[in-house]
Parts: sequence; C-alpha cells; structure tokens
Amino acid sequence: MNRLASLAVLGVVLAAQTSQAIMATTWNAVMSGSYDSSGAHGLYNQNYSASDDRRNFFVFALNAFGGGAQSVTLTLNTGVGCSGGTFTLHGDVTTDPYRLNFSHGVGEEGQQIYQDLGDGVIFGSWTIPGADNLEVVLELNSLGVAAINNAAGGWITFGGTFSGHSAFGQTMLYGRNDVRQLTTYSAIPEPGILSLLLAGAPCVAGACRNRRKRFSPAKPSESIR
Repeated sequence: MNRLASLAVLGVVLAAQTSQAIMATTWNAVMSGSYDSSGAHGLYNQNYSASDDRRNFFVFALNAFGGGAQSVTLTLNTGVGCSGGTFTLHGDVTTDPYRLNFSHGVGEEGQQIYQDLGDGVIFGSWTIPGADNLEVVLELNSLGVAAINNAAGGWITFGGTFSGHSAFGQTMLYGRNDVRQLTTYSAIPEPGILSLLLAGAPCVAGACRNRRKRFSPAKPSESIR
C-alpha cells in the first residue's frame, strides 16, 4: 500500500477513535431526606429540604451500572419557599443507608448523622436560584464521577449542605416535584465505524493501485532491427 493509501486508512482509523456516541442512564433515588442540627428526622420522610441548619441526603442503587461514566449530573427541584443560596454535595457518608431513614428525635445519634452528611469529600458546589419549583441540573466534579464509577454495582449516598437560608422545601408534598435523579453519561463506539474501516480500507488500497498503474510511465518499445 503506497503512502496515499496509508494516509487514507489512517484517517478512517482516527475517525473511528474520535467519533463516539454518548449513552445517558438515569436512576431515581431510592431514599432521601434531611436532618436538622438537633438530630431530628421523621420516619421515612423523603423530603430533602435543606437550610443553614438542615442537611439532606440521597441514596442511589447502581446495581445495573457497569462503570465508565465520563460525566454525572444530579437533578433536583428547588421546591417551595426557596430563598436561593449555595448547595454543596458531599461523599464519604458512612451512615448505613437504612439507618438514614429511621426516626430520630433530638439527640446525639441524629446529630452524629447530621455531621456525617456534611463532612465528606466535596463533589461540587452550585448556586441555587431563589425560585420555586425549578429543576436544577448539577454537574458533579471529577471526584464525584470517580466515586460513581467506584460504586458501580452497589449503593452510593450523598450528603448535602446549604448556605443561604433554605431550598428544596416540601419537594415531596403530595407526590409533586419528586425529582431526585442521578444521570451518568458514558461514551460508546459509534456502530458501523469499525465496519466502515474494515470495508473501506481494501477499496482505498485498490483505488490507489489503479491510480499508480494509470499514471505509470510506459516502457520504451524495442527498436526494430
């Protein structure tokens, strides 16, 4: 194969490497809720309101997830009475997911959970607008993406802290605005690119051979004796 053919095949190879489709997969939280600084939490209360003295949590089951996410987003609803402020998402929550849903009155155990929800590595901080019933899409940083990939096939829990009075209030009221979605975006090869490479390379090589023959100088004819 001459140089032209080699370059043509290389171009197809590069196209196969750089052309990718993105697959988005979304999970709804299996649990959510919040704790105030006194340690109080209602049994199975899924409302994920947050404020200066209230921290929320989200639990996702990633049993069908195989890893390989390139980016991850968390979609929430600002709820009712949102004053706006800064929401920060934390990982490394050590409290067992099932205990998060238990009822806790004012006391030390709930206060320890409250601390746990805001002590871990930060997966991102975002400005939440002061608007009710608004869906916000929060893109996790590289630490958050790595944590999601490491949790593939299992569970992951996020803790959330808020600065700026309050947000996400009454999001679960009467089943309205129940938005607690984690979405992963993974790259997959474009179908047909590899087939194009395999099928096209011989054609390119053949075309280059024909071109070489067509423009090859003719052999000098033998003189007649």
